[in-house]
Amino acid sequence: MRVHFIFAVAFSVISAAFFSGNVSAADYREPCKVVRVGYYRNSEPFMNGGSEDEPKGGYAYEYLQTLAVYTGWKYEYVYGDFTELYAKLVSGEIDLLGDISFLEERRAELDYPDFPMGTESYYIYASPAAAERIMLDDDAGVLDGMSICCVGGESFQYRLLLDWLEDKNISLDIVFMSYDDVSFDDFKNGKFDLLVLMDSVADISFEPLFRLGASDIYLAVSKMRPDILAELNSALNEIFVSNPYFNQQLWERYYSNTSFTRRLSARERKWFDEHPRLRIGCLKDGIPFSFYDEGLERTEGIIVYLTECLKNVFGVESDIEFSFYDQVNEAEVALKNGVVDVIFPSVYDLDSAEKSGSMMSKPVMNSGYSYIFGNKKLMNSIAVVKNSQSLSYVSRFFPNASVIEADSFKECLDLVMRGTVSGAVVSSFKISRYISLRKKYRSLNVMNLPNSDSVSFSVMHENYVLVSALNKLVNYVRSADRLNEIVMNLSLRVGKYTMRDFFDDYLVLIMTWLAVSLVLLLSLFVALDRLKMMINYDVLTHLMNRRKLTPYFDTALSRAIQKGEPFSILIFDLDDFKHVNDTYGHSAGDDVLKMASSTILKGIDRHDMAFRWGGEEFLVLMRADPKIVRRAAERIRAAISAQKVMYRDKSISITATIGVSSYAPGATRTSMFQEADRNLYEGKRSGKNKVVTS
Repeated sequence: MRVHFIFAVAFSVISAAFFSGNVSAADYREPCKVVRVGYYRNSEPFMNGGSEDEPKGGYAYEYLQTLAVYTGWKYEYVYGDFTELYAKLVSGEIDLLGDISFLEERRAELDYPDFPMGTESYYIYASPAAAERIMLDDDAGVLDGMSICCVGGESFQYRLLLDWLEDKNISLDIVFMSYDDVSFDDFKNGKFDLLVLMDSVADISFEPLFRLGASDIYLAVSKMRPDILAELNSALNEIFVSNPYFNQQLWERYYSNTSFTRRLSARERKWFDEHPRLRIGCLKDGIPFSFYDEGLERTEGIIVYLTECLKNVFGVESDIEFSFYDQVNEAEVALKNGVVDVIFPSVYDLDSAEKSGSMMSKPVMNSGYSYIFGNKKLMNSIAVVKNSQSLSYVSRFFPNASVIEADSFKECLDLVMRGTVSGAVVSSFKISRYISLRKKYRSLNVMNLPNSDSVSFSVMHENYVLVSALNKLVNYVRSADRLNEIVMNLSLRVGKYTMRDFFDDYLVLIMTWLAVSLVLLLSLFVALDRLKMMINYDVLTHLMNRRKLTPYFDTALSRAIQKGEPFSILIFDLDDFKHVNDTYGHSAGDDVLKMASSTILKGIDRHDMAFRWGGEEFLVLMRADPKIVRRAAERIRAAISAQKVMYRDKSISITATIGVSSYAPGATRTSMFQEADRNLYEGKRSGKNKVVTS
């Protein structure tokens, strides 16, 4: 009996060992915990997608997803407004809720983790109407007696406001609202002058006046879930040990473009008033930052976009005057001698700037460098363009290499091809696509170098006021997020495979087939140009036709929705045009149409679009503030009415009525065209030769 018992035990142990070896890892996997998270509606960019049907994103959403990596949590989202979700957190109906400021009395209702999820700053923002009455550097006393909306009760922002008012000794007419009742539309429409708000939820168009203070915000935990609190603290500790700057980097990604002013201070406006010309020193071949397009006979590059923003966004009226230099040191000498007021681009180097008596703006963007080499990746001798930023880069990061200065970056490549140097350091903006296209350079290798330079404006110290204005410009252009798009378009220009390059690469083949190839190519180009003109352009006025409008309109509408960029459509109708045709003939009518189209083109900016809409109608897509659009429309209307068209010794006059529709939140293609048509009809009905806006 004892033997049987021992055998049975042994058999059980062996069987257990055998079967345990066949158990999969999934059988030991810990089940994922489902955590109920409060999810705010209409709180972009803190939380995007306030329902199950909308894609999610935003600061808090990415924060939650990062936590899930360390906790294994799966989320069940409960949607609502702040008041509703806060009550659910206290009652235990949800487990987590973000964006909770620290208040000692709240500890009785909820638990705070050991680490905040970020820091919010609180500002007093001005409505559009109030902002026009307040100078940027006015004392706080100018607000005395104005109305201000603030979340009431025992909110953190209300306490900050009371302390600030007491400190400044001013009185405001406080309008109390709950978190959920604060209306941005009411604020924009002037229902109250001022608004106290966190920068994390402020509209990018709001004008900040004064910073009241800041508060850490937390992902608060229900008192009923101590298990979640423990797991949250453990996960946060692991996150911050791995990356101490996790919160700052996340905040920068979503909130880098909030709470900065688009207005100049009194001293900045005075500087521009005293300088009716802003003289800018640029590089002739500084792609993509600045260059002179000899074919188009105009300045190109990022500097053009920057100066347009300075005028259109900040209202600077100074004329812009560009001076071009072959080399950086020539521009620096011109700056020191007072020939120019500012140079761009300039490598961001505060130490060198101070020693030379100049000052630097905030960096506009980064400029990377590439190393071009042959079969061996050596760095004994390096070619650079003479007096370029690449020369400064090599001296800092490759101090032991011998340097040969070339007159152009093509000469640098030729030096590498001949083996005269080990490699060449050039701007990454210029080189990679060019090498891939040129047959003679395809054997070369390209390596992106690890370090880059920040590029900024450089100004002499006595013009320090200009630097503060340029810093505001930099804040705006970086938030507008168009620099990468502009850089890409401009960088492609230097990489164009020119006819000269083609001859250089395929000279023998070209000489053999030159005659036939030229005939075929010319015939093809002519046919394609004609076809393109027939499809997309009006033959008479050379304006784009209806077919071309759709992509430009869709792009403008998308930017307006996503980034708040303003745009308008203007429909022009030549008054009594039938009378011209009937009286003078269709040839005279054609001359009138060409005059009108030419006048419209002269009256709009380069980035605006003009279209032949049909018959005697034209359409303009204008990306500007409605007030600017209105002024431009009035100028064009006046210019058309002032023109005289001479036809067979007869002078023909014409006027135009213009219907305008400016984008407003919620507008669609259909609604904007209907509004422009209504305004055009109203202008016709009320006497013609008018601009009508809503």
